[in-house]
This record gives sequence, structure tokens and C-alpha cells, in this order.
Amino acid sequence: MMFHFCWILFFIKVVLSTWTRQNLTEHLLDSANYNPSFRPTINEETPTTIKLYLILYHIYDISETYLEFTVDAFVHMLWNDTRLEYASRGANYSSLELGHLNIKRVWTPDIYFINSKKGYMHTVSSPNRLMHIFPSGKVKYSVRLTVRLACPMNLTYFPFDTQSCPIIIQSYGFTDGKIQLMWADDRPFKVSVLNTDMPHFLLDQDFECTRNTTHEHGDETESYDTLTMYFTIERKIGFYIVQVFLPDILFVLTSYVSFYVDPNAVPARVTLGVTCVLAMTTQTSSVRQFLPQVSYVKAMDIWDTVCLVFVFSALLEFGYVNNLLRHQDEDEKRTNNETFTEPSGDDDHADRRSNTPLVPDNIDSGNGANDDVARQQTRIHRDVACDRHLIDGCLKTAHICSNKKHKAHLVDVACRFAFPLLFLVFVFVFVPVCIRSRASRDSLTI
Repeated sequence: MMFHFCWILFFIKVVLSTWTRQNLTEHLLDSANYNPSFRPTINEETPTTIKLYLILYHIYDISETYLEFTVDAFVHMLWNDTRLEYASRGANYSSLELGHLNIKRVWTPDIYFINSKKGYMHTVSSPNRLMHIFPSGKVKYSVRLTVRLACPMNLTYFPFDTQSCPIIIQSYGFTDGKIQLMWADDRPFKVSVLNTDMPHFLLDQDFECTRNTTHEHGDETESYDTLTMYFTIERKIGFYIVQVFLPDILFVLTSYVSFYVDPNAVPARVTLGVTCVLAMTTQTSSVRQFLPQVSYVKAMDIWDTVCLVFVFSALLEFGYVNNLLRHQDEDEKRTNNETFTEPSGDDDHADRRSNTPLVPDNIDSGNGANDDVARQQTRIHRDVACDRHLIDGCLKTAHICSNKKHKAHLVDVACRFAFPLLFLVFVFVFVPVCIRSRASRDSLTI
């Protein structure tokens, strides 16, 4: 009897040891033994634990306009399914690798990205996913996804900003009592080296991974395990220095050239001022069209506005100087008209009374010769009065012209020094404040 029992055990061992991978896979996934519609612990009180980790291969298309970014990632999930355990069946395979067709016959978690806008699984040249089943029933499932995710950005210090973008993962249909999501202890994430140097951003390698419970689908009575990964990106300002800040500085400096142009050259100064204003307006519009319409003031808004104010102020300064010169011309014309007006008879009479007569009083006025002399004296007095009036008018005109021209010149000279000095003060205050704010945010993030 004992001999027959030993023979039966030996026969069973020999039979089981002849499991091929194909036969074992078909046996494990046979619909009579396994139903992929049910989670592994459906008949138990404990939830199915899913351990997850990500490999971020590429982060790109970070958009300030739409507040989003695109990530190319490998999502790896680990869980135990005792229905797929084959160590007790005598098979000595380290793992069973399933193709994408057999993966459909195995239960997989229904995770999704809460903040996703659009996504797809790579299918070139076949669906990019794998599944390994280990002897203990442990299952490793991996899929390659490209997902466009929303990122709430604070652009107050744009373009000196640092953003923290989340990747939020959750089970769609199973509550935390049925599915328990956890980050893998050894490596919750991994970042490809190719991804640390993006065109406009620098990726910080200090990722933050959290796990909490949230209420989704508008139902406060049901809670779901939520995994969140935050990664920090710091904007590179080299592009904005070349494309925004340097051109704006040149526009402002170009507007100051009008202070050195003759104020009488009206077309030249007006053309220069209007051209700088239009150039600044165009530059500002080209930058703002790539930014969202937010209700708060950004650092770029302050920069553009102040530069535009400086350029427009240079144009207003010429308007003031031109107004001085225009009033000078009007005063000069009015004074000239008064100067060349013939003195009145009363003035001649007063002039004759104030001056010593040229003819002695004892000359008889009835004499004809004496009358000629008197008329000649009167004519001489009138000419002298006219000359004196003309000289006084010319001196008055010269004095008025000199005052107005001098004042206009002083305004131009003062602006030559005041405008650049004020602009330099603004630059040396604006840039350190923005850089200091970035450093403080980085220290808080770390």
C-alpha cells in the first residue's frame, strides 16, 4: 500500500514538473478558474493593495496660456492575486510574461489621472504594455502613457516664476475600502536624465509624493485613495532677456535720443517719439498674447507698463518744450508789432517837454526862417523818439526770446540726466526683488 502511494506521488510530481509556459498560462487564465471581471480580494474583507511608481521619461509642452503640461510616462503597478499563484503547482518558472492579448484576460486596476485633459496609450508598433506574473501570485503591470495634465500656475512673478505641477492618480470605480493605492516604498518615481533640461524650464529633482483620501464624483459619502506627485519647474529667463528685456531697454534708450535733437526739428522728434511708443506697444502685445487673461498683476505687466510710461513721457516732454517755443514765437511777433508802431502825438509832446529845446526861446516864431528851423527840430525829435522806441522793443524781444529758449534748453538738459537715472533706479529695484522672490520660493519648496 505504501509502495502504491509513493508511486502516485512520484507520478504527480513528474506530471506537474512538465508544465510548459503555454500550458501553465492557459491553465491559470482559463475562464473556469479565473474571472478577470473581479478584483483579487473580492471575497475578502481586506482591500486590494496596489503599489504604484512612475518613470517620467519626458515632460514637455508646458503652456502658460492653457495652464497645462504633457508628460510621457511609464506607469508601473504591483499587486497580489492569489488566483494566479503557481508555486504550489510545481512550476519552477521565475515569472510568466504575458503578451498584450493575454493581458486582457487578467484583472487590472482602473486608475486614472484626475487632472488629465487628454491622454492615450502608445500602440506603435503594438500596445506598449507588459505584465509579469510571479510564482507567489504577485503581478507586475506596466503601461506607457502620454497624458496632458492641468497645472494651476501662479504667474505673479512671471517670467521669474517657479511652478509646482501635480500628477494626481486615483481609482475611478473602487473606494478606499476596495482598492488601496500606495506609492512603492523603494522607488515611487524615477526621472529620465533626458528630461532635466527643457527649453524654457529647469526641472527640480526633489519630487514630493503624497497619499491622501479625497471625495470624488460629487458624493461626500464615498472616499477614494489618491496619490499625488508634485514636481517643481523653474523658468529659464534667458529667452525673455533676449526677446523682451533687452529690446524694451533699447526702446527706452532710443526715446531719450530726442532730448539731444534740436527742439525746432519738430518732425524728427515727433517721429522718433511716436515710433518708440508704437514699438513698445507692439512688443507688449506680442508678449501678452501667450499669457492667460488673469485678474492679478504680473511682474511682466509692471515692466512693460513702466517702460511704456518712460517712452511716452519722453514724447510728452517734447510737447512741453515745443509749447514753450511756440509761445516764444507768438511773443516775438507781438513785440515786433508793438515796436514798429509809430509813436503818438502825445508821446512827441511829452518827449519835447522832457528834452532841452534845440532852438533858443528868443527866436521870433513869426519869422519864416525860424519856422523852418522849428519844423526841422520837431522832425529830429520824432526820429529820436522812434529810434528809442525801436531799441527798447528790440531789447524787450531779445529778452523774452532768451528766457523762453533758455527754459526749453534747461528742460532738455534736465531730462537727459533725470530720465536715464530714474530708469536705472527702476531696473535695479525690479530685478533684485523678482530674483529674491524666486529664491525665497525655492527655499520654501525645498
